[in-house]
Amino acid sequence: MTITGEVIKKIREILKWTQQQMGDAIESSRELVNKMESKNLPISKARKILIEKLVKDYKLESEIFSLEEVANDNTQHVSESIYPYKKPETNPVDQSALNSLLRILESQQSLLDHQHRTIDKQQETIHYLTTGKSQGGGNALSKKALG
Repeated sequence: MTITGEVIKKIREILKWTQQQMGDAIESSRELVNKMESKNLPISKARKILIEKLVKDYKLESEIFSLEEVANDNTQHVSESIYPYKKPETNPVDQSALNSLLRILESQQSLLDHQHRTIDKQQETIHYLTTGKSQGGGNALSKKALG
């Protein structure tokens, strides 16, 4: 990504930030942001890194990309350098790890289901002991609910 004053200004417009807010975000003063935007001051590598991180954190790549694409349209040539965020290579799936994870999740779900049934029984017992009525509407609590 090519960080220019125009890009900084575009980021601010998208985020609806003032120059002061942008300065705070990239550890700079409002005046420094103003100078970078107006091209009166080169953008240091450290600031570029902070701005690139900001773009990634706020997921602004597509908006910034479209800005760079429009700027390069005048030459009828789109350089590879405007594609800074290449699609990550996919790693092969470790099927055995996924199967192990699935077994763990199923086991945890089974445990949660058992705990929910136990809690339901306890609530029914408490209700019976406090009201003398089972929650099913009958007068006697089922032996199953008591244990």
